Amino acid sequence: RIPSSRINEVVDSRRQWPATNCIDVTRIRTTLCLTRALSKKGIANNQSASASHSIKKQNSESRSTRRTTMKLIQSIALAALASAAVAAPSLRDADVKVELDEKLALSADEILLEDFANPMHTWKQMNDPVMGGKSTGSFTIEDGVGKFVGKVVDVPFLHAPGFIQARTIDNEIFPDVSGCSGLSFLIKSNVDYAGYRVSFGKDKPPHGRMHAFGYKSDLANYPSGDFGEVVFAFSDFTDYWDDATGDAIVTCAQDSQYCPSTKALMNLKTMAVWGEGVAGDVSLDIKTIKAVGCASTV
Repeated sequence: RIPSSRINEVVDSRRQWPATNCIDVTRIRTTLCLTRALSKKGIANNQSASASHSIKKQNSESRSTRRTTMKLIQSIALAALASAAVAAPSLRDADVKVELDEKLALSADEILLEDFANPMHTWKQMNDPVMGGKSTGSFTIEDGVGKFVGKVVDVPFLHAPGFIQARTIDNEIFPDVSGCSGLSFLIKSNVDYAGYRVSFGKDKPPHGRMHAFGYKSDLANYPSGDFGEVVFAFSDFTDYWDDATGDAIVTCAQDSQYCPSTKALMNLKTMAVWGEGVAGDVSLDIKTIKAVGCASTV
């Protein structure tokens, strides 16, 4: 047994010990109390304490094992997540590329100008009421198809049919198609109508009509029932046309000064479809518009 006077000496001298050799007095007292108790209870109690210590040790080892296992599982999970995070962008990029390649499916000599499954421009209808007419029309996009629908009627003061039109209005720059030979429309008409036209650009000949601008061409041989491709050579367009009827006054074939200029083809600026100069119902569906016959830049 340790005399109480010795314990007091230890407690009193605690302040004099260096911090690195500091002894917890509480633990000393606890140890002394346990020693006294064991001395009174004898060997049986010693065995009980040993058994208790063994159980605690086993529990401690069990907890340690569980902690180690959990850390291992967490490490594996984190590694898997990290691997997925690294791989995901490349997989997404690959999926997007495949999707775009399948959707566009353009050959080397084609340039996509519009795809109504994923519109590149903002389109808006404009009808002849701006000039006193009574024609009506609309342009909507449904299920990847641009739908140009309406009715062309006579303009009273002209005593002739007016027009309906849908055109791009966002001023987005078009790709340079000056190295291409023409335009292709994937379309179908749901009605028999003879006044379809297409146009692009904002050029105007010096002696042209007041409200006529851009290069225009008739759309005569359109498919019906199923979608089909209609190709316009740039030589089919003229910027010298009648602003009252839409009819060409002088064609590109008749005079090359009215053909689309290289500058105009470097940025089309705007594009439009028309129902013009012929009274009747209009219903034209459009899927894509692209430039074709383009020279390779490689």
